[in-house]
Amino acid sequence: MRGKQGWKPHAETEYRAEATHYFKRGDIIFLALENGEAVGFIRVSSRDGSFWIEELFVRPDFRGRGIGRALAERAEKEVLKWDSALYLLILPQDKDAIAFWKSSATTR
Repeated sequence: MRGKQGWKPHAETEYRAEATHYFKRGDIIFLALENGEAVGFIRVSSRDGSFWIEELFVRPDFRGRGIGRALAERAEKEVLKWDSALYLLILPQDKDAIAFWKSSATTR
């Protein structure tokens, strides 16, 4: 799933180490599965007293099925246990992310 970000597709040891790091520092990670296969994930961190969506990714062949929205809603539900706000930062050149979050915000 990290291939989009330039990661090697078979670097499992690196991915496990990264995931271990995120879990140890308290990040919240949800994984979307379809028929036992990972199709998307969301990662939320807590820093400076605020919760931040760090990553949201859905494999391109699974987009448009509501997976990203379901992951975001699940993350929001989890964060509401501790705080009433969840933040995200989107790079202005990431038009797909901007469109996704605009669409997600207007349907709630």
